[in-house]
Order: sequence, then structure tokens, then C-alpha cells
Amino acid sequence: MLLFWQLLSKTLVEWGFKLNKYDPGIATYTINETQHTIIWPITDLKVSHIKMKVVEDIIKNFYKIFGQ
Repeated sequence: MLLFWQLLSKTLVEWGFKLNKYDPGIATYTINETQHTIIWPITDLKVSHIKMKVVEDIIKNFYKIFGQ
């Protein structure tokens, strides 16, 4: 689990996300003047943004790195 968290955190930071300093299971990034948030409490990911295309793009990027 720790290795996944480290890889996911590193990947998101490389993509420009900022980790929440109070909760390291939350990362945010501003896209098109709106906030894009990814939350991973334990084993699940929650990806949110006002535009579905942004969510779909980030999921495609996850598949490229982590597989389906």
C-alpha cells in the first residue's frame, strides 16, 4: 500500500498537482480556472472536476501508468 501511495503521489506531483499538507491523500490542480481534485483515502480513487472531459483525460493517464 505504501508503495502505491508513493508512486501515485509522485506521479500526481509530476503532473502538476499539489498534495494537501494536512491530508496527503488529497491532491489538487487548477485546470481552466476550476479546481481538479483527486482523493484516495485507502484503496479507492475519487476524481472530480466540473468538466467530464478533464476527468476522462486523467483516467486515461492513470491507465497508461497503472493499467486497468
